[in-house]
Amino acid sequence: LDSVPNPVGPNSIDPDYSPLWQIHLVTWNKGFTPELLKSESAVLDAQSAGKVTIQATTIVVNCSVMVTSTGTFPGALEVNLEKAAEGEGTITLPLVKGFVNGHVNFYISTEASDRGAAAQGGMNFSPKLVNLRGSGAEADLHPFAGNANPAQRNVLDSAPNPVGPSNTDKDYSPMWDIAPVTFTNQSLQAYPLIRSEQEIFRLTGLGQMSLLPEPGVIVNCPVLRVAGNLK
Repeated sequence: LDSVPNPVGPNSIDPDYSPLWQIHLVTWNKGFTPELLKSESAVLDAQSAGKVTIQATTIVVNCSVMVTSTGTFPGALEVNLEKAAEGEGTITLPLVKGFVNGHVNFYISTEASDRGAAAQGGMNFSPKLVNLRGSGAEADLHPFAGNANPAQRNVLDSAPNPVGPSNTDKDYSPMWDIAPVTFTNQSLQAYPLIRSEQEIFRLTGLGQMSLLPEPGVIVNCPVLRVAGNLK
């Protein structure tokens, strides 16, 4: 990897870290014995020496860095690195409940482009993510400001369908542009439970909800499960 959070968590001072990685394939050239390369500079030096060939691909993967020599992801519930020397390890992260297209969804929160948001969510600070705003690579996540239904959760505008490599929803992205909303009347006796972006837009059109100014924050929240009638 060419960069990692330093330290891991909201106090990172590495402006280059991003959980989004463009895959570059490295191949050892004939006549050279493969050796262990532990840094980007070592890979580039090997390329300059004619030892390896590097091929850039169009593949981008979302791989959040959880543990380095500078620390461990602050939002982790449990970390097991007993087999780290063998390239194995596990980390347990809390699931966050939300709503999407009328269904319940669960996601994890790993990075934020704003340091304050990263600290609040126990996430990695990754300022480069703000460059996704307006790129088309991000989707909208709607938190509710002010009074709302006690059971209200954030509403996402899309989710993988189904979750996993067979997803057919081209609009889904784990990168979310925070777009807060609120009920226009903050004195209702009972607030409806909003489970979809379509319902937000419908009520906004009726004047019952309002779209608030966006803070310009991108968060990395991959959706891990979408269910039907979970309460």
